[in-house]
Amino acid sequence: MKKLIYSLFLMAVAAMTFTACSNVPEPYENPNGGKETPKPEIKGDPSGKGTVEEPYNVAAALQQIKALKADGKTPEMYVKGIIVEVKDVELKMYGNASYYIADSKDGTEKLYIYQSRYLGKEKFNAKDQIKVGDEVVVCGPFVNFRGNTPETEGKGASYLYSLNGKKAGGETPDKPKAEGDGTEASPYNVSAAQDQKTGTTGYVKGYIVGYIYGKSIKTGAIFNADTCTVETNLLVAAKVDETNPSNCLTIQLPKGKVRDGLNLKAHKGNLKQEVVLYGDIADYYGQKGLKNLSYAKIGSTELGVKPGTVPPAVAKGTGTLADPYNATAATEAAKKLGTGKTSTEDVYIKGKISEVQYVFSKKYGTAAFKISDDGQVPNSFIIFGTYYLENKPWVEGNEQIKVGDEVIICGKLTNYKGTYETASKKNYIYSLNGKTK
Repeated sequence: MKKLIYSLFLMAVAAMTFTACSNVPEPYENPNGGKETPKPEIKGDPSGKGTVEEPYNVAAALQQIKALKADGKTPEMYVKGIIVEVKDVELKMYGNASYYIADSKDGTEKLYIYQSRYLGKEKFNAKDQIKVGDEVVVCGPFVNFRGNTPETEGKGASYLYSLNGKKAGGETPDKPKAEGDGTEASPYNVSAAQDQKTGTTGYVKGYIVGYIYGKSIKTGAIFNADTCTVETNLLVAAKVDETNPSNCLTIQLPKGKVRDGLNLKAHKGNLKQEVVLYGDIADYYGQKGLKNLSYAKIGSTELGVKPGTVPPAVAKGTGTLADPYNATAATEAAKKLGTGKTSTEDVYIKGKISEVQYVFSKKYGTAAFKISDDGQVPNSFIIFGTYYLENKPWVEGNEQIKVGDEVIICGKLTNYKGTYETASKKNYIYSLNGKTK
């Protein structure tokens, strides 16, 4: 009997408990049956062209990168977004930062900017140089890492092109006003030189601000001389503190006294020095530059041959074996071809070797040198990639070339991006000091 009463008591308590619980309302409505409410995705519509004028937005960039095969890489492109998360700003060794950008501050579709440099490709020097909410334009190649992580190529291959509207060199990196007419009294400044047609010859004045390392000015422009190992080019600008490659003139330094006296590898103190140059306006590293440099003045030091101090050479010859071109006539003929064009017919050119760029070797079988009427460097023409006598590669035992040798060259001419020369491996020495075999 006692057990029956005890059991009835427990059942009554349980019933009261369930009734009490059922009377307690939920603290909020839960349409997902107790599951956590997911956050809505916030994405942008793809837009832009990937150029500096029209950068991709994050949505468009992700679209481009995800279309690549695993570990495929895009060409250099510009992408605009808002920093939504900063992962790391490394200062001790590499000076790069890793962070995420999206099309809005609340965007859920994010692009990883991995090991990227600061403005002007400079290293980061403070962790607070970027922060969440900053509007950025990033420039560089992007990769589809392992096929599932779109990001910038690492190790400083990308950089901040702009940060909240600010670009390298200040808030307004506009092109300086064009000044000068290309004369010695009024040299072109860099902006004026950039406005000239390819092939224009004249004086240019500016500041040495750096050099180009590698094959691209966009990724290889270096605006210091501390570790310079390049002696073949310079960057010259109208402003001494310029760090925007677009505002620079690319200067090709030909082998000789001008290169020896100007290059930053040998003369790091030339950085930020004013210089006057004389040469031909031509495309170099994908933008307007200066080639065929024959004269330079830095401080009180003059290098090369100043225009007007040597009588101008007169073009002679018709390009036949009986009446070969001289160096000046060959230059004029190549100039008339137009940039990137090569002559269809062989011509003959006669002169004395004025400078050897590289001698014949067994490995390549060709040589490169300059010739002129009198064997002096002024008014020379470039003989590039030329074969030996009888149009054969040079071999051990053949006579080597030297300054002063008299040669007749047979072959095609070319206007190589504003450099006038023989077409490589499409010309040969017809005679060397009178010998044809």
